[in-house]
This record gives sequence, structure tokens and C-alpha cells, in this order.
Amino acid sequence: MMGAWRRSWLSVAALFLFCGSLHLASANKEIDQYLGRKLNCWKPELTYDTFKVKFFFSSRKKSDQLYTLDNEFDSQHYDFKPHRRTAVLVHGFLGKIYGDPMRALKRHLLAWQNMNVIIVRWEEVCTNLFCYERAAADTEFVAKQIRLLFKSLDQHFVQKSRILQENWGHVHLIGHSLGAHTVGHAAKLLKHEDGFEIDRVTGLDPAEPCFETIGKAPLRLSNDSARFVDVIHTAVARSKNSAFGLLEPLGHADFYVNGGGPQPDCNKLTIFKVFRKQRTMTDLSYHKLFPFALNGGICDHFHSVIVFIESVKQVAYSEAKQEAAQCRFTARPWQLGSTAEQQTEAKEDSCYASSCPEMGINADQYEFPERTYLVSTTGKEPFCIVPAQPSNSTAS
Repeated sequence: MMGAWRRSWLSVAALFLFCGSLHLASANKEIDQYLGRKLNCWKPELTYDTFKVKFFFSSRKKSDQLYTLDNEFDSQHYDFKPHRRTAVLVHGFLGKIYGDPMRALKRHLLAWQNMNVIIVRWEEVCTNLFCYERAAADTEFVAKQIRLLFKSLDQHFVQKSRILQENWGHVHLIGHSLGAHTVGHAAKLLKHEDGFEIDRVTGLDPAEPCFETIGKAPLRLSNDSARFVDVIHTAVARSKNSAFGLLEPLGHADFYVNGGGPQPDCNKLTIFKVFRKQRTMTDLSYHKLFPFALNGGICDHFHSVIVFIESVKQVAYSEAKQEAAQCRFTARPWQLGSTAEQQTEAKEDSCYASSCPEMGINADQYEFPERTYLVSTTGKEPFCIVPAQPSNSTAS
């Protein structure tokens, strides 16, 4: 119990420092364009750091095998087989502030299928609590390292086994928060620089601070990143820097869980008064993030990862038992800016598997005539709602 409280206090303290670092980023409020980068927190002299990005390879046979780009790749040692499905998982800023959800996602993906899973670790910069804007800049470097990883893998298998890109299995990049923009940019680099088009990119509540630009930007996730781009929004900023996630639709299909937040299972914290004594709210240009963070905002932001994991668990259960899943994350067409009444109507509309798509791991199996969708959830695991079934009764 004390450990849980300790983690909670450390998480909130980290968020306090994180929000303070955003004040530094907001000192220059002009939108600078540096090397083609158009982000609100960019400073003309700011470029990315260079550091060692760590890649942890896993399969059902081997787990968490560390690889760095300065080493020679050995496919037998890492048990990486290109014909299998491949998932690349990228955390965001302070990726472990809410546990380590990417490791949990890896575990459930491997329970579902024997696949290649690569977790990308860039904690060397992400744990710098005072430099969120530098972490945002460093997403470009991490994206370039992911591109070099795939380039190295591609060359290895062409030379060793004569396996070409078109013989690879499904490649899926998944990123949370800043990691969502990282995988989007990595996929663009692979497509434009190497002709390697990624099958799918999933953005889990893409970060809003520093990425609240109008229109597309090179370092931001967008629907031209891969063949299919889906985005799950759980903590959207309805005004600038009022939350951690972007409101704007970015993919081919954007899912707004409970309208984009707040989430019903994320309880408010009652210790906001402690931090008000430390620093007044008006001292910070990003001051709106304080009440958001302390009123369940961290939980809302990470909820995107949690519901995606739940979708994998449901599919794994269904396939293992050879029966229907317990429930599914049904997605109903929905327009941003809808009133509360319209949102209620969207929730109440009857929706069957034949007419409405699904959010989560199975999303790429559906057509998406619309771009934005509402997904309603419960306040406890597994969060998804049992779908309505057509009535068997007939009129007399």
C-alpha cells in the first residue's frame, strides 16, 4: 500500500516538474520554422540530441534481447523472423510514470500471436524532467534511429536470406504520447527514404504540447505515415495546452473514447492544494495542465494504452477459445464539437458488427467511411461494452 502511495506521489511530483518545464518552452511564443520543423515550442537554436536508443527484441522463444545500432545484428540470437508479424512499441515522455504499459502490451501481443515485438527505449532523454521541449525535439532523432534499424534489418535479410521487403509480414508501429509522433515520423522516413511502406501506425493519445500546429507538420503523426493510421484519443485538449492529448483528427480513423475524456475510471486526486502553495497558477503559461493532471489527467492520457491492451486481450481470448469475445470497442460515427445531447444520441444508436467498426487491434479489418468515431466504455475492466444483438422476435 505504501509502495502505491509512493508511486502516486512520485508521479504527481514528476508532473509538477514536467509542467514547470513547459514554462521554459513557452518563453518563446512565436512559431519558429527550423529545418522545416514547425512546432510551437521550437527555439531557433534547438535541435535534437544524439544518444544511444535501445531496442529490446522479444518473441515467444526469447524475451527482451537488447540491441543497439552499433552492434552487428544476428537474427538467430534475437529470434527475429521477417515473415512473422512485427510490432514496434514506443513510449512517450516519462514513459514509466504510470507503470510500464508498453511491457504489458508486449506481453499480451505475444500471448495473442508468436510475433516479433520490439520495444524502443529512449529514457536517456525522457527522464530529463526539466526539458519536455527537448524531448519533443528528440523524437526526430528516435524516429531516425527506428528508420536505421529497419534499414539494417532489411539489408541483413536481403544479404543473408534473400528476403525482400515484400516478403515481410505485417509491420505495425505503435506509439504513446510523444511516441505516437515518433512512430509517425519514422514511418514517413522509411517510406520516402527507403521505399519501405509501413502497414499500420497506431497513435495512442498523441501529445498536444509543442504539436498544436495548424495542418500537417513533418514531425507530427498524420494519415500519410502508413497504409493505415488509427488514433485513440483519451485526454484531448479542448483549448491550447489544457490537456496532454491532441483533439485534432490525425489518422484515417480517429477514435474518441468517451468523447476524448475525461475517462470514467480515472479518479480525481485531492492533493492539488499542496502544489498551489509551492507555485501560483498564474506563474505558468501552461498552468491549465496542473488541474488537468491532478484531476485524473495522467490516468486519462495513459488510458489509451490500457484500452488498446484490452482489445488485444479480447481478441486473444476469442481466438484461443474459438468463440466470440466478451465484448468489443464498438465505434460509432461522430462529429467533433457535438453537443452533449448529440453525444448521448450517438451512444444510444443501435450498432452491430456488420454496420459499425471496432477500435483496437482489429481496427484495420474494417472500412471507415467517416474519419471520427465515438467509443463508449465502462469504468472498470475490460472497459468495452457487450454489443447489442438484433432482436429475434418478429411482429405478430
